[in-house]
Amino acid sequence: NTAIYSTSGTSAGIGFAIPADTLGVQVRSILSRGLATRAVLGIAVLAGAQLRALGIEGGVLVLTVPPNSEAALGGLRGSVRDASGAVDIGDVIVECDGAAINSETDLFRALDSHQPGDVVKVVVLRGLQNILPESATGLAAPRPSGPADAKPPAIERKELRVKLSAVDIPVPLAGTVGNPAASLGLP
Repeated sequence: NTAIYSTSGTSAGIGFAIPADTLGVQVRSILSRGLATRAVLGIAVLAGAQLRALGIEGGVLVLTVPPNSEAALGGLRGSVRDASGAVDIGDVIVECDGAAINSETDLFRALDSHQPGDVVKVVVLRGLQNILPESATGLAAPRPSGPADAKPPAIERKELRVKLSAVDIPVPLAGTVGNPAASLGLP
C-alpha cells in the first residue's frame, strides 16, 4: 500500500502511503460502481502556507461554504469580502472528531474513516480580526476597529455538528467493472 516516486528509478524519493482501511473501502466502491466516493465537508479552505502568512498558526481556514449545503446547515462560516475590500475571516477548523487539525492533511485524515452522511464534531475558532487587502507583504494587514483603546472582539471556540457530503471521483477503470484487466488489454 505504498508508492515511491523517484526520477532516478531508485527507491530514494518521495513516498506515499494509503491506509489499508481507506484502500479497501475505495476498491469496493470502484469495483461496484466505477467510482471512488469520499466523505467531505464540502467547503473550500485556504492553503496552510497562506494561512500562516496571515498569522494563524494552526487549523484550516474556511474560505467558502456553499449556501444550503450540509456545511452551512451545520453552522460553518466562510470568509467574506465586504464593499470596502476588507475580508472578514471565516471559521478556522482546529479539531474534527477529537483529532487536532493543523493542516489540510490532518483534516483529510480525520474524515478518511467516515462515510457520506456521517455526522462529525467540528471545533472552530470564530471571531478572528478582520483584515484589509493591502499590506507590506501584499497579503493582509489588521483592520482598525473602533476607538484605539477598544478591546478586540473575543475569539470564540465553537463546537458544531456537520453532516458529511459525498464526492464521487471517476476512475479510469469505470465501465470495466468485473474485469479491470480488460481495460489494460490483459486476458
